[in-house]
Amino acid sequence: MQTSLARSSGPLWAGSLLATALFAQAPAAGDRLDPAGVQPGHGISASRDQLFASGPGYVARFEPGAVELLPILGATAPNAMPLRLEFEHVRRGTATPDANGADSAPQQVDAAVIYPRGAGVSERYTSSDGRLKQTVCFASPVAGHGDLTVRYRVTTELTCPATPAGGATELRFTAGELGSISVDTIVGIDATGRRAEGAMHFDGRHLDLTLPAEFVASAAYPLELDPFFGASINTGVSSDDQNPDIAYDNANDRYLAVFEFPFAANKKAVWGQLISGAGQRIGNAFAISPTLNREEHPAVGNCAYLDNFFVCWQDNSTGNWDIRGCTVGAAGNVGGVMTVAGGNADQVTPDCGGDSFEGGGPGLCIAVWDDAATGVFAAVLDMSTSPPSVTNTQQMGFAAPDPFRNNPSITKDGEDGGRWFVAMQHDTQFLSVTAVDFTGAEVSTVQTAYYSPNDVVDHPCIAGDGANWKVVFERNEPGSSTLHDIYAAYGTYDNNTGQVVRLGGAALENDQGEDERQPCIAHFGRKYVAGWTNPRPGGTRLEFQNIELDGLARCGGEQIIDAAGRAMSMAAITGQRESGRDSSIEGIVTHRNFNVGTGGAVIDSRRYRVFTGGPVTTLLNGCGTGGTCDVSGPAALGNDEFEIRLTGADPTAQFAIWMGDLFQGPHSSCGSCTRIDAPFKFFMLINGGQATFPLPLPCDPAYTGLVIDTQWVTLSPAAQPCAAFPDLQFSSARRIVLAN
Repeated sequence: MQTSLARSSGPLWAGSLLATALFAQAPAAGDRLDPAGVQPGHGISASRDQLFASGPGYVARFEPGAVELLPILGATAPNAMPLRLEFEHVRRGTATPDANGADSAPQQVDAAVIYPRGAGVSERYTSSDGRLKQTVCFASPVAGHGDLTVRYRVTTELTCPATPAGGATELRFTAGELGSISVDTIVGIDATGRRAEGAMHFDGRHLDLTLPAEFVASAAYPLELDPFFGASINTGVSSDDQNPDIAYDNANDRYLAVFEFPFAANKKAVWGQLISGAGQRIGNAFAISPTLNREEHPAVGNCAYLDNFFVCWQDNSTGNWDIRGCTVGAAGNVGGVMTVAGGNADQVTPDCGGDSFEGGGPGLCIAVWDDAATGVFAAVLDMSTSPPSVTNTQQMGFAAPDPFRNNPSITKDGEDGGRWFVAMQHDTQFLSVTAVDFTGAEVSTVQTAYYSPNDVVDHPCIAGDGANWKVVFERNEPGSSTLHDIYAAYGTYDNNTGQVVRLGGAALENDQGEDERQPCIAHFGRKYVAGWTNPRPGGTRLEFQNIELDGLARCGGEQIIDAAGRAMSMAAITGQRESGRDSSIEGIVTHRNFNVGTGGAVIDSRRYRVFTGGPVTTLLNGCGTGGTCDVSGPAALGNDEFEIRLTGADPTAQFAIWMGDLFQGPHSSCGSCTRIDAPFKFFMLINGGQATFPLPLPCDPAYTGLVIDTQWVTLSPAAQPCAAFPDLQFSSARRIVLAN
C-alpha cells in the first residue's frame, strides 16, 4: 500500500491534521507554455576566419570568449537583435569561481566548435535537430560542495522575464511576434549514463545553468551539462490559418499538426506541420489536400501500429460536403486521398481517433462525422491498405435517422482494449456518450452525459483511455444567450453490463459575466488537461487546467497563453499518453493566434507539461556512509509516482528509517552529523545501500507550497562519527516544496 497525501479542506498550518493525512500509512516496499521552434539544422561552417552554425530561424557566430545567436526575424524587424552569451565562470556551491578562461578562442573539431575554458572544463557546440546544442564538459570534479553552476553574461535587446525562485527548465528571449531564441532541456549526464534534470536562472543580466548538488557529488567523471538553444517560429503558412488539430506518434517521437490554409476567397486547403517530441518544428509546412476546393475542419489521429497518421476533413468538390482523408507518414509523405463518406446529404465536422496497438495490430483509425440528414456516424479505416479502406460504417445512437445528433468528438486512442468513446450533441439540451470497438460496432447504448433543460450545451470534446472518459463542453450562462461557461462530465465503461456509465458532472469555469468557449481536453496518463478561450480587454486568452484522473477536481492552478493585442482561440491539445506511452508529462497545444491590430493570424504550437513541480534543495549534508537522499520525478501536485529515494548508503546495511518533517523544527548535531528532528518515521528494508519510499502527491491546490524536510537513517555497524548513536548513519537531507 502506498502512502498518499489526502485532500484537506483545512489550512496547511493545521499541523497535526495534515501530518496525520500525509503520513498515515507506511509503504510496503506548466507552468510553462512555449512556442514550438525550428526545422532541422544546417551544421557548422567557416567563413573569412569566422566560425558559424546555422539552422532555420537562427545563425550562431563563435567569437573568442562569447557566442552570439541571431534569430532570423524577417524584413519587418527594425534591426537585428542578437543574443550574446559571454562565458564568466564555473562555480560549485559557494567555492571560489573556477574555469574562468573567458577569452579562450573557439576551435573547430570535426562537426563541433570547442572552447577550452581551463581547469578541465570545455564547451562544445554542435547543430542538432535544428537547434544549437551546447555541452559543457567537466573532466574532473570542480572544487567545492553544492550545486554546479556555469555562468554567462547576457547582452541582448530581446526580452526575457527573470526566473522565479527555484529556477526554470526553459527560457525564451523574444522579439514579440517576430521570433525568439529559446533555451531549454538542461540535462546532466555522467560517465555511466546517469542523468539528472538541471535548471536555469536569469536575473536580467546573468544566465546560470545549474546541476543539483546530489547528482554532481555522486557523478562519475567526465560529466556533461547539456542545454539546447533554438529559434521559435510559426507552425502555419499564412496570415489566416485556422482550425488546427494535432496527434502524436510514439515510435518516431513526433507530432503532426494540421490546419486550414485559406489560399483564396472561399478556397481552403488542409496543410500539416511535423513537430518533434521536444516541441521543435521539423521541416516546412506541407500541403495534405491536393484540390482547389473548400476543404475545412481537419482532424488527425495516429496509427501507432504502422507509425503513421490519418487526416480527414470535409470537402465540397461534389457540390455538397463529403468526408475525405489520407495517410501522412512520420516523414511527412502524403498518401492518396480517399472518400470516407459521401452522398446527397452534407457530411460535416469530422473527428479522428487513432490506436496504440504497437505490439500486434490491427493498424486502424476511427473517423466520426455528422450526416446532416440522419445523425452521427463512425467508420473503421484499415490503414494497412493504400489508400486506407473503409471496412465498416455504423450510425451512432439509434438505428433510425436522428438528424438532431451532431458535433461528434472521439477519443484520440482506443487503448489496448480497442474501445473508443464518442461524444455528441442531441438537440440543444442533451450531451450523449457512446462507445465503439475496433470493428466499428457500437458496444454500448448511447448514454446521456449531461442534460440542461433550460440551457444550450454545445461543442463537446472527449478524451479517455479505453476504460474511462471525460468530456468538456460549452453551456450558456444561465439567463444569457451570449455568454457561455465550460462544463465537464466523466464516466467509465462497465465491462459487466457492456454500457457507458456516467459518474458525475460539474462546472470547470463559470465566472459570471465572462464568455468561455471552445473547450478541448487531452489525457496525459496521470492527469487530464482541459482548455478553453476566455475574453479579456483587447482580445482573448487561452486557459488550461489540469484535472485529476478519477473525477473533475482541479489539479493545481491554471496555465495561460496570452499576449497583448492578441486573440488566442481554436485550441487543440494532445498528450503523448494518447499514442501508446504508458505515462508522460508531455504534450502539445496548437492554436490560432490572431493579431487584433493587423488582422493577421498564425497557428502556434506550444509545448505543454502537466508537471513542473517545486524546488528540491539540499538542506543538510550527510556523514559517514549514510548515503544520499533524493527524489524521483518533480515535486508536483498530482504526481502519483513521486518517491523519496536512498542511494549510496553502506552496502552492508540491511535496515533504514525514512524520516519526514512538515514543521521545519530545529536540527540536532552529533559530531559531524546533523539530523532533522522528524516526527514521522518509517522502518524500511534496504538492499545494496538503496531504498525507496513511495509518496504519491495529491491534486489538491491547497497543498501548494507545502514544505517537507526528508532524510534517511541507516542502521549499520560501520564506523560513525556520532558517539550518541554508534549504529546510525545519517544521509543528506532534502527540502521539498510542492508546486503546480
